[in-house]
Parts: sequence; structure tokens; C-alpha cells
Amino acid sequence: MSAGIGAHIRRQAISNAFFNTLINGWVAWLLIKENPVLPLWGAPSVAVDLVATGFLLPFIIALIVIPLNRRDLRKGKFAVLRLDPSIPLHRWLGPWPRSLPLRALLFGLIGALVVAPLTILVFVVLGIDPIAPMHFAVFKGFWAGALAGVMVVPMATLALATPD
Repeated sequence: MSAGIGAHIRRQAISNAFFNTLINGWVAWLLIKENPVLPLWGAPSVAVDLVATGFLLPFIIALIVIPLNRRDLRKGKFAVLRLDPSIPLHRWLGPWPRSLPLRALLFGLIGALVVAPLTILVFVVLGIDPIAPMHFAVFKGFWAGALAGVMVVPMATLALATPD
């Protein structure tokens, strides 16, 4: 991977992490601030919120990031990234579908079926139930920021590796 593409993907990961930390923390606070506590299970709950965000956030980001990076590729800002099978991320992305909706769906499913359940498991293991709204809003902001920042890397890599 060229230094230019690597720097571009890092900038996107950092900006997405920062933006999503602020927005998701703020939105979480607005939605739950009236609750005395937020339970781990039920509705509304930490688990429901994390699974929903785990799906929607990567799904929506993929629908934005992939087309923007493909546009940059078409405009000639970058050469097509050749996936190197010796790099685990590239090997994992190799068989992904070319369809934007399917890619977005797969990223959403990874968030909802892998990331969110692992996070909920940490809450269970640590015995965090219930949680104060402010604590959850802060956690949610940083969690969503980390999720966005990490997921943008394979999204941008896929987009830059698949010309039109």
C-alpha cells in the first residue's frame, strides 16, 4: 500500500472516529437523559442500543465512505490498490461482493452480530447493570467512535481496491 493511500485511510479513520464519538455520545445523552438508570436488558436498554447502533453505524458509514473513495479513485487521486494476500485484512476482503448494498449490509452485520455482542459480554462479565445515563452516553460515544474508526479502514480499502 502506498504511503499516500495509507495516510488517506488513516485520516478517514481518525475523522470518522472523532465525529462519531461526539455525535453518538450527544445523541445517546439526548435520548436517555430522562431515565434514572439504563438496564442492560429490556427496552430501552444498553443491549438493544448497542445492537442497533452496531448495525446502523457501519451500514450508514459504508454507504458514505465507499462511494466517496471510489469517486477519488475515478478522479485519479489514487492508483487502484492491489490487495496483497499476505496481508490478513486484504486476504479477508478479497472475496467480498462488489455490490455497495451488500458490502454495507455485511459491515452492519459484523457490527450487530460480532462487535455488539462482544461488548455486551464485557458488560455481563464486569457486572455492569444498570448504568447511569451519563456514563452510558460517554461510553456510547467512545464505543461508536472506535467502531467507526476501525470499520472505515476495511471500507476504504475495499473501495480503493475495486475500480468501476
